[in-house]
Amino acid sequence: MSGMGIALSCPKCGGNHLAFPDSDEEQVSREECGAAVQSLGSVKARLRSAAHVGVDARHLEQRKANRQARQEAEIQVSQAALRASVAETDRLIGESERMLRRHREENDRDV
Repeated sequence: MSGMGIALSCPKCGGNHLAFPDSDEEQVSREECGAAVQSLGSVKARLRSAAHVGVDARHLEQRKANRQARQEAEIQVSQAALRASVAETDRLIGESERMLRRHREENDRDV
């Protein structure tokens, strides 16, 4: 559970030297002043929730990395298709220009 934490402090004195009970129903208390902080079950639930948030953050980072890789691949495919389309357009323009030149030459010979 490294890198994960929850704030547990005494509501009475603000200290954090806590005594933990044996059962989930009993209260976690401040060792020096004896004030109850919350039940051990509640503390465990908060720890589980904090751990889940850490997992979610790692999962989110992986999803972002996967999405970025997918988007980069899509861009590469799109760019390759665009280059092929531009090359085909250039070929068709050249062919059209040759055809028009031939038509002009044919028309000029008939005059």
